[in-house]
Amino acid sequence: MLFKNHEPFYVYDIENFSAQDNDVFIMGAFESLHLGHYELFKKANNDFSTQRKILVYFNNSEQMTKFNSTFFTSQKIRDKWISKIGFDSAISIDYSQIKNLEGKNFIDLIANSKKTTFIVGDDFKFGFKAKNTWKDISKFNPIYSVISVPILKVNNTKISTSKLKEFIEFGDIEELNDLLLFKYTFSSTVKINKEIILNENIQKLHSGVYIIRILYNQMLYYGLLHVTFNKEYFLDFIDFNLELKDNILVEIIVEKQLRLTISQNNDQITLQDREICKNYFLQNT
Repeated sequence: MLFKNHEPFYVYDIENFSAQDNDVFIMGAFESLHLGHYELFKKANNDFSTQRKILVYFNNSEQMTKFNSTFFTSQKIRDKWISKIGFDSAISIDYSQIKNLEGKNFIDLIANSKKTTFIVGDDFKFGFKAKNTWKDISKFNPIYSVISVPILKVNNTKISTSKLKEFIEFGDIEELNDLLLFKYTFSSTVKINKEIILNENIQKLHSGVYIIRILYNQMLYYGLLHVTFNKEYFLDFIDFNLELKDNILVEIIVEKQLRLTISQNNDQITLQDREICKNYFLQNT
Protein backbone atom coordinates (compact mmCIF):
# COMPACT_ATOMS: atom_id res chain seq x y z
CA MET A 1 0.00 0.00 0.00
CA LEU A 2 1.46 3.37 -1.03
CA PHE A 3 -0.60 5.33 1.52
CA LYS A 4 -2.16 4.04 4.73
CA ASN A 5 -5.87 3.37 4.45
CA HIS A 6 -7.62 0.75 6.57
CA GLU A 7 -11.01 1.25 4.93
CA PRO A 8 -12.36 -1.12 2.26
CA PHE A 9 -11.55 -0.17 -1.33
CA TYR A 10 -14.38 -0.06 -3.88
CA VAL A 11 -14.34 0.10 -7.67
CA TYR A 12 -17.42 1.59 -9.34
CA ASP A 13 -18.72 1.70 -12.87
CA ILE A 14 -19.36 5.30 -13.77
CA GLU A 15 -23.13 4.82 -13.85
CA ASN A 16 -23.10 3.38 -10.30
CA PHE A 17 -21.02 6.13 -8.69
CA SER A 18 -22.55 9.02 -6.74
CA ALA A 19 -20.32 12.03 -6.15
CA GLN A 20 -20.40 13.86 -2.82
CA ASP A 21 -19.41 17.39 -1.89
CA ASN A 22 -15.65 17.72 -1.28
CA ASP A 23 -14.76 14.59 -3.26
CA VAL A 24 -11.29 14.64 -4.83
CA PHE A 25 -10.89 12.98 -8.23
CA ILE A 26 -7.45 11.95 -9.49
CA MET A 27 -7.83 11.52 -13.23
CA GLY A 28 -5.79 9.91 -15.97
CA ALA A 29 -5.54 6.86 -18.21
CA PHE A 30 -3.30 5.10 -15.65
CA GLU A 31 -2.49 2.30 -18.08
CA SER A 32 0.63 1.79 -15.99
CA LEU A 33 1.44 3.26 -12.58
CA HIS A 34 4.76 5.11 -12.70
CA LEU A 35 6.68 7.79 -10.80
CA GLY A 36 4.93 10.56 -12.73
CA HIS A 37 1.57 9.31 -11.47
CA TYR A 38 2.97 9.19 -7.95
CA GLU A 39 3.25 12.99 -8.03
CA LEU A 40 -0.53 13.16 -8.53
CA PHE A 41 -1.14 10.65 -5.76
CA LYS A 42 1.12 12.51 -3.31
CA LYS A 43 -0.65 15.79 -4.06
CA ALA A 44 -4.02 14.23 -3.32
CA ASN A 45 -2.85 12.44 -0.19
CA ASN A 46 -0.94 15.38 1.29
CA ASP A 47 -3.34 18.22 0.49
CA PHE A 48 -6.65 16.39 0.98
CA SER A 49 -5.86 13.90 3.74
CA THR A 50 -9.35 13.93 5.27
CA GLN A 51 -11.39 13.95 2.07
CA ARG A 52 -12.66 11.08 -0.03
CA LYS A 53 -10.18 10.41 -2.84
CA ILE A 54 -11.32 8.62 -5.99
CA LEU A 55 -9.07 7.49 -8.83
CA VAL A 56 -10.69 7.76 -12.27
CA TYR A 57 -9.15 5.47 -14.89
CA PHE A 58 -9.89 3.77 -18.20
CA ASN A 59 -10.11 0.02 -18.78
CA ASN A 60 -8.01 -1.68 -21.43
CA SER A 61 -9.65 -0.83 -24.74
CA GLU A 62 -8.44 -1.10 -28.32
CA GLN A 63 -10.49 2.03 -29.02
CA MET A 64 -8.24 4.09 -26.73
CA THR A 65 -5.85 5.80 -29.14
CA LYS A 66 -3.56 6.56 -26.20
CA PHE A 67 -3.03 2.82 -25.63
CA ASN A 68 -1.77 2.34 -29.23
CA SER A 69 -3.55 -1.03 -29.66
CA THR A 70 -1.24 -2.79 -27.18
CA PHE A 71 -1.74 -2.87 -23.45
CA PHE A 72 0.94 -2.38 -20.83
CA THR A 73 -0.38 -5.29 -18.78
CA SER A 74 -3.55 -7.28 -18.13
CA GLN A 75 -6.64 -5.59 -16.71
CA LYS A 76 -6.55 -7.78 -13.61
CA ILE A 77 -3.08 -6.52 -12.70
CA ARG A 78 -4.03 -2.90 -13.35
CA ASP A 79 -7.01 -3.24 -11.02
CA LYS A 80 -4.81 -4.86 -8.37
CA TRP A 81 -2.20 -2.09 -8.56
CA ILE A 82 -4.88 0.59 -8.30
CA SER A 83 -6.34 -1.07 -5.20
CA LYS A 84 -2.89 -0.84 -3.55
CA ILE A 85 -2.53 2.94 -3.86
CA GLY A 86 -4.45 3.57 -0.65
CA PHE A 87 -7.31 5.72 -1.93
CA ASP A 88 -10.94 5.25 -0.94
CA SER A 89 -12.33 4.08 -4.25
CA ALA A 90 -11.97 4.19 -8.02
CA ILE A 91 -14.18 4.68 -11.05
CA SER A 92 -13.44 2.22 -13.82
CA ILE A 93 -14.49 3.67 -17.18
CA ASP A 94 -15.28 1.80 -20.37
CA TYR A 95 -13.97 4.14 -23.06
CA SER A 96 -16.60 3.05 -25.59
CA GLN A 97 -19.32 4.45 -23.30
CA ILE A 98 -17.90 7.97 -23.09
CA LYS A 99 -15.81 8.43 -26.25
CA ASN A 100 -18.44 10.64 -27.92
CA LEU A 101 -19.19 12.78 -24.87
CA GLU A 102 -18.27 16.43 -24.93
CA GLY A 103 -15.87 17.44 -22.17
CA LYS A 104 -18.46 19.17 -20.00
CA ASN A 105 -20.80 16.19 -20.15
CA PHE A 106 -17.97 13.86 -19.16
CA ILE A 107 -16.94 15.94 -16.15
CA ASP A 108 -20.58 16.41 -15.07
CA LEU A 109 -21.09 12.66 -15.31
CA ILE A 110 -18.33 12.19 -12.74
CA ALA A 111 -18.89 15.17 -10.43
CA ASN A 112 -22.69 15.42 -10.74
CA SER A 113 -22.58 19.18 -10.06
CA LYS A 114 -21.11 18.65 -6.58
CA LYS A 115 -18.38 20.83 -5.11
CA THR A 116 -15.39 18.72 -6.10
CA THR A 117 -11.68 18.93 -6.89
CA PHE A 118 -9.90 17.37 -9.86
CA ILE A 119 -6.18 16.56 -9.77
CA VAL A 120 -4.59 15.92 -13.17
CA GLY A 121 -1.26 16.08 -14.96
CA ASP A 122 -0.34 19.15 -17.00
CA ASP A 123 -0.83 17.19 -20.22
CA PHE A 124 -4.28 15.80 -19.33
CA LYS A 125 -6.79 15.91 -22.19
CA PHE A 126 -10.36 14.66 -22.33
CA GLY A 127 -13.69 15.00 -24.10
CA PHE A 128 -14.66 14.25 -27.68
CA LYS A 129 -11.48 13.91 -29.77
CA ALA A 130 -9.52 14.97 -26.66
CA LYS A 131 -10.14 18.63 -27.40
CA ASN A 132 -10.40 19.73 -23.74
CA THR A 133 -7.58 20.40 -21.28
CA TRP A 134 -7.51 20.74 -17.50
CA LYS A 135 -8.04 24.49 -17.83
CA ASP A 136 -11.59 23.86 -19.08
CA ILE A 137 -12.80 22.01 -15.99
CA SER A 138 -13.40 25.03 -13.76
CA LYS A 139 -15.06 26.82 -16.69
CA PHE A 140 -17.74 24.13 -16.87
CA ASN A 141 -18.95 24.88 -13.35
CA PRO A 142 -17.52 27.37 -10.81
CA ILE A 143 -17.84 24.82 -8.00
CA TYR A 144 -15.37 22.53 -9.78
CA SER A 145 -11.77 23.26 -8.83
CA VAL A 146 -8.78 21.77 -10.61
CA ILE A 147 -5.13 21.29 -9.72
CA SER A 148 -2.61 20.51 -12.45
CA VAL A 149 0.61 18.78 -11.44
CA PRO A 150 3.78 19.42 -13.48
CA ILE A 151 5.03 16.55 -15.60
CA LEU A 152 7.84 14.59 -13.96
CA LYS A 153 10.92 14.13 -16.12
CA VAL A 154 13.83 11.75 -15.66
CA ASN A 155 17.01 12.73 -17.49
CA ASN A 156 15.01 15.52 -19.16
CA THR A 157 12.56 12.98 -20.61
CA LYS A 158 8.88 12.72 -19.71
CA ILE A 159 7.88 9.40 -18.19
CA SER A 160 5.15 7.95 -20.39
CA THR A 161 3.54 4.55 -20.68
CA SER A 162 4.47 4.45 -24.37
CA LYS A 163 8.13 4.78 -23.35
CA LEU A 164 7.68 2.10 -20.69
CA LYS A 165 6.26 -0.24 -23.34
CA GLU A 166 9.50 0.23 -25.26
CA PHE A 167 11.40 -1.01 -22.21
CA ILE A 168 9.23 -4.16 -22.31
CA GLU A 169 9.76 -4.55 -26.05
CA PHE A 170 13.55 -4.36 -25.65
CA GLY A 171 13.67 -6.41 -22.45
CA ASP A 172 14.99 -3.55 -20.28
CA ILE A 173 13.26 -4.76 -17.13
CA GLU A 174 15.46 -3.17 -14.48
CA GLU A 175 15.13 0.26 -16.10
CA LEU A 176 11.38 -0.33 -16.34
CA ASN A 177 10.97 -1.37 -12.71
CA ASP A 178 12.94 1.68 -11.55
CA LEU A 179 10.18 3.89 -12.98
CA LEU A 180 7.17 1.84 -11.84
CA LEU A 181 5.39 2.00 -8.49
CA PHE A 182 5.02 -1.80 -8.55
CA LYS A 183 7.29 -4.27 -10.35
CA TYR A 184 6.27 -5.19 -13.88
CA THR A 185 3.65 -7.91 -13.62
CA PHE A 186 1.15 -9.62 -15.88
CA SER A 187 -1.48 -12.31 -15.38
CA SER A 188 -2.10 -15.19 -17.73
CA THR A 189 -3.23 -18.77 -18.00
CA VAL A 190 -0.67 -21.58 -18.05
CA LYS A 191 -1.07 -24.88 -19.86
CA ILE A 192 -0.02 -28.20 -18.41
CA ASN A 193 3.24 -28.05 -20.42
CA LYS A 194 4.00 -24.72 -18.65
CA GLU A 195 3.36 -22.66 -21.74
CA ILE A 196 1.93 -19.26 -20.88
CA ILE A 197 -1.06 -18.14 -22.92
CA LEU A 198 -0.76 -14.37 -23.03
CA ASN A 199 -3.47 -12.03 -24.25
CA GLU A 200 -2.44 -11.14 -27.80
CA ASN A 201 -2.90 -7.42 -27.11
CA ILE A 202 -0.41 -7.33 -24.22
CA GLN A 203 2.95 -5.77 -25.09
CA LYS A 204 5.38 -8.66 -25.69
CA LEU A 205 8.81 -8.96 -24.11
CA HIS A 206 11.97 -9.29 -26.15
CA SER A 207 12.96 -12.92 -26.65
CA GLY A 208 15.21 -14.07 -23.82
CA VAL A 209 15.31 -15.41 -20.28
CA TYR A 210 13.95 -13.43 -17.31
CA ILE A 211 14.09 -13.97 -13.55
CA ILE A 212 10.55 -14.02 -12.16
CA ARG A 213 8.33 -14.68 -9.19
CA ILE A 214 5.15 -16.68 -9.82
CA LEU A 215 2.03 -16.10 -7.73
CA TYR A 216 -0.32 -19.08 -7.83
CA ASN A 217 -3.04 -19.98 -5.32
CA GLN A 218 -1.73 -17.25 -2.99
CA MET A 219 1.67 -18.96 -2.91
CA LEU A 220 4.86 -17.38 -4.27
CA TYR A 221 7.31 -19.44 -6.33
CA TYR A 222 10.65 -18.60 -7.94
CA GLY A 223 11.55 -19.30 -11.51
CA LEU A 224 12.52 -18.26 -15.00
CA LEU A 225 10.45 -16.99 -17.87
CA HIS A 226 11.60 -18.15 -21.29
CA VAL A 227 10.38 -15.96 -24.14
CA THR A 228 11.28 -17.87 -27.27
CA PHE A 229 12.53 -16.39 -30.50
CA ASN A 230 8.97 -16.93 -31.81
CA LYS A 231 7.55 -15.00 -28.81
CA GLU A 232 6.14 -18.04 -27.04
CA TYR A 233 6.25 -17.85 -23.24
CA PHE A 234 7.24 -20.76 -20.96
CA LEU A 235 7.65 -21.10 -17.17
CA ASP A 236 10.56 -22.84 -15.50
CA PHE A 237 10.29 -23.35 -11.73
CA ILE A 238 13.49 -23.28 -9.69
CA ASP A 239 13.99 -26.19 -7.25
CA PHE A 240 10.29 -26.94 -7.27
CA ASN A 241 8.31 -29.35 -9.41
CA LEU A 242 4.80 -27.96 -9.25
CA GLU A 243 2.17 -30.26 -10.72
CA LEU A 244 0.10 -27.98 -12.90
CA LYS A 245 -3.42 -28.49 -14.11
CA ASP A 246 -4.30 -27.20 -17.55
CA ASN A 247 -5.25 -23.52 -17.92
CA ILE A 248 -4.47 -22.32 -14.41
CA LEU A 249 -4.32 -18.59 -13.71
CA VAL A 250 -1.04 -17.13 -12.45
CA GLU A 251 0.59 -13.76 -11.94
CA ILE A 252 4.13 -13.29 -13.24
CA ILE A 253 6.28 -10.68 -11.48
CA VAL A 254 9.29 -9.95 -13.67
CA GLU A 255 12.35 -9.14 -11.55
CA LYS A 256 15.06 -8.65 -14.15
CA GLN A 257 16.39 -9.67 -17.52
CA LEU A 258 18.89 -12.51 -17.31
CA ARG A 259 19.82 -12.46 -20.99
CA LEU A 260 18.33 -11.71 -24.39
CA THR A 261 18.28 -14.03 -27.38
CA ILE A 262 18.72 -12.74 -30.90
CA SER A 263 18.86 -16.09 -32.69
CA GLN A 264 17.59 -19.62 -32.21
CA ASN A 265 21.08 -20.88 -31.33
CA ASN A 266 20.73 -20.06 -27.62
CA ASP A 267 16.94 -20.15 -27.47
CA GLN A 268 16.62 -22.37 -24.40
CA ILE A 269 17.08 -22.24 -20.65
CA THR A 270 20.48 -23.54 -19.53
CA LEU A 271 21.86 -24.91 -16.26
CA GLN A 272 23.83 -21.69 -15.94
CA ASP A 273 20.59 -19.68 -16.20
CA ARG A 274 19.12 -21.69 -13.34
CA GLU A 275 22.21 -21.20 -11.17
CA ILE A 276 22.16 -17.45 -11.76
CA CYS A 277 18.46 -17.40 -10.86
CA LYS A 278 19.05 -19.34 -7.62
CA ASN A 279 21.85 -16.99 -6.59
CA TYR A 280 19.68 -13.97 -7.35
CA PHE A 281 16.94 -15.12 -5.00
CA LEU A 282 19.45 -16.15 -2.31
CA GLN A 283 20.61 -12.53 -2.31
CA ASN A 284 17.19 -10.92 -2.77
CA THR A 285 14.79 -12.83 -0.54
